Amino acid sequence: MSYLALISGGASSGKSLYAENFLSERALKSGGEKFYIATLKRNEHDPEILARIQRHEAKRFNKNFITLEREKNFAYENILAGANILLESLTNWLANEFFNDVIFPNEQEIFKKLCREIDYMHKNSNNLVIVSDDIFCDGIIYDDLTEKFLKCLAKLEIYVAEKSNLAAKIISGRILRFR
Repeated sequence: MSYLALISGGASSGKSLYAENFLSERALKSGGEKFYIATLKRNEHDPEILARIQRHEAKRFNKNFITLEREKNFAYENILAGANILLESLTNWLANEFFNDVIFPNEQEIFKKLCREIDYMHKNSNNLVIVSDDIFCDGIIYDDLTEKFLKCLAKLEIYVAEKSNLAAKIISGRILRFR
């Protein structure tokens, strides 16, 4: 099994930068390519999304990551075997599975599918760092579908945290380690 880390934090907390640097340090020790799996859906008609993607790409420019833009169904790609993987982000990956053409997604099946894929990447990579978004603190009561999504994300974070060597939350650039 590879080293597994879960890095969580709010928007602009520094979680991506921390995850990139952390994986880069681990990759120096273990060897292998560094892959950045970007799960945010690229929308050419949304300037905010495009600007966000460009900011992240610029920050990674000289870090020697191979970027794979994948919304879903990427875990079993042969090129990831023995590699160092940064998955950005669990939240977007789940959203891509959850909010698609299916009107009533089966959250249990989606949860099981993503757990299998996480386990596969964990087993077959050198290092796996998963970034997730802290979206549980706003106090808003959402519609049933969004509540199911949030509960599924929480379950996935618990699943990963329980298996991880490191589980941490980034708050304003400072790390709070839970494991």
